[in-house]
This record gives sequence, structure tokens and C-alpha cells, in this order.
Amino acid sequence: MAHTLKTYVCLLQVLFISNNKIADWKQIELLRQLPLLEHVVLTGNPLHEKHVESGGERATRRSARPKGSSLAHFLTLTRPLLSPIDWVEEVKSRLPQIKKLDGIPVLRD
Repeated sequence: MAHTLKTYVCLLQVLFISNNKIADWKQIELLRQLPLLEHVVLTGNPLHEKHVESGGERATRRSARPKGSSLAHFLTLTRPLLSPIDWVEEVKSRLPQIKKLDGIPVLRD
């Protein structure tokens, strides 16, 4: 049975592992062992959240402009400090075989 399971796991092309407890790049790098893996969803994992919160799309968002602040100041506060592309680039460098990440096609040079 174990040999059969290993055989089938190696054939995975799509893997949805969002909202789990993946907190380390070493855990992501294990997916390199899946040569046919083309589509992976990692959103909602601690590693993704840590990356995003360190300056990505969730950085200091506010729902309404505070009274007395200028629109330019408000836009500066709500704009991401880093592009979500940084997340894609990092995963792409660790999983060169993927073609789609978090539902978005991965572009190659």
C-alpha cells in the first residue's frame, strides 16, 4: 500500500494546501519532490501570512480615511509596501516546476 501511495503522490499535478500550518520554507521545498506538480495553493498558511504582513497586501489597510488626513496621506497608508509579486517570485524560485500559484498563472522569463 505504501508503495502505491507514493506512486500516486508523485503523480500529483494540483495541490490545494491552503489554511494549514505551513510556516517554513523547508516545508514548501519538499514539494520539489513532486515533479509533475503544476498548480499549488498556499494562501492562509503562516508562511504566506508572515510574508504578506511583512509588507505585502495586508500592510496597514484602513476602511475609511481618518478625519483631517489628506487623500495622498491616506493612499500612502493603504498602499502595499511590497508587491504580492515578491511572494510569487520567492515561491517560483523554490518550486521551479509550478505554472500556477494561488490560482494565478506564474509567468516565466
